[in-house]
Amino acid sequence: MNYYKITIGILTLLYALFIFSFPSSYYNDDALFLVRGIDNFSIIDFSPHFPGYPFIILAGKFINIFVNNSTSSLFILSSICAILLPCILYLYTEKLSNERTAFVVFILSISSPYLVNLSLSMLSDSVGLFFLFLGLYFFEINKNKTSGIIFSIALFSRPSYLIFYIVGLIYLYIVRRSDLKQLFIWFSISTCLLYTSDAADEEDSVD
Repeated sequence: MNYYKITIGILTLLYALFIFSFPSSYYNDDALFLVRGIDNFSIIDFSPHFPGYPFIILAGKFINIFVNNSTSSLFILSSICAILLPCILYLYTEKLSNERTAFVVFILSISSPYLVNLSLSMLSDSVGLFFLFLGLYFFEINKNKTSGIIFSIALFSRPSYLIFYIVGLIYLYIVRRSDLKQLFIWFSISTCLLYTSDAADEEDSVD
């Protein structure tokens, strides 16, 4: 029996109950713009503002099918990503180092006040960070196709993380060039699909 993972599961559940005890609230205008985008996507009308955050809008619209409240949909999406972020950090660190070090990383991240801010702010940061580290985890276990897709989701959740991808691309070219082609192909395919969905959604809004 792995006591580390049992503890992680219990703490994650308790943290989730703590976060969802708060009401969904706008702490920033950007959260309002994202909610408006879930209701009616139009970059021109700042719903949301440029560059549109297509994955967050698409995921928010999907959740909204069941919730029928765009504010709650965004809150659920951004909060769940923040709640699960320490678990992903644990898995990624475990692959890079060992289980004990990974558990320390988990404890430090789940106890951080910044994580509470990520969980409640209803912004794109938590979604972008979650998928960024999820992509790194899959890359570390040599799932290059899956990693490419997830990196694309991360980029279209938080486009300002572009600098991370540029640095990562340089690293891959120098250190793991053999993995670069497959990852880049699937990253490009996913990017095109998300961009097409984004454009189609905006056309529907204009019509």
